[in-house]
Amino acid sequence: MTGVGKRGAARARSAAGAIVGSVVLLAAVRVLAQADPDQQLMEALLQEGTLLQEQTSNLQPVAMQLDAERKRLEAEEVQLSDEAAEVTKRFQEFNAVADQLNASMKQQRDECETGTSKFQSEVDACNEKALALKAEGEKLSAQGKELDRLQDDVNQRIVRHNAAGREWNRRMQEHQERWMPRVQEVQRWIGRFSDFARSDTFSQVALSAGNPSDCSDDRLGALNPIDTLPSLKRALQCLRALKAGTS
Repeated sequence: MTGVGKRGAARARSAAGAIVGSVVLLAAVRVLAQADPDQQLMEALLQEGTLLQEQTSNLQPVAMQLDAERKRLEAEEVQLSDEAAEVTKRFQEFNAVADQLNASMKQQRDECETGTSKFQSEVDACNEKALALKAEGEKLSAQGKELDRLQDDVNQRIVRHNAAGREWNRRMQEHQERWMPRVQEVQRWIGRFSDFARSDTFSQVALSAGNPSDCSDDRLGALNPIDTLPSLKRALQCLRALKAGTS
């Protein structure tokens, strides 16, 4: 029974909070209703524009991180492409040397394995050449292992780069799904503000506010829905100047 009583009290407090919230909201509506219609329009634009500015500002850090990551991935792709091309070139050079060495070894065997030489000097020369070719082969084998290591390293980094690129694409798509609706809302808001700025009401309010410089033709004439955030900022500066001048 005690638990039921507590839940009932919690619901009562929640209901009381909702009533208080409604009273505050109704009070705000009454204040706007008592205001001049022009003042209402200006205040509505200011409140909506301020909210949109806050929403887009909250998304800006993510956009900056994604842009920085994009630049990093692009630079990394160039570097990896250069390194992969260099490894390929070195493999081509290595294979050419290996082919030449194999041909020399075959020639040496053909010349020295006949067993027809009657001179020890010729036998010694064949043996020396065989040892030299063997040493060259061992050196080339070590170079091949190093090239294999370099190739594996580049390939692994390419795999990690591609995975990072896919993750960036996922995050960018997720960000765009949140960003683009906000931008479209801002563009529509700029259209409504521009309509207001071209109205006789705006001219009268601006005159009453002392024609603030933030509302000059030079400032507002540059508004462009495509240049979304700077246009939003300039429009809000004008509305705040009008509000301050007419309060």
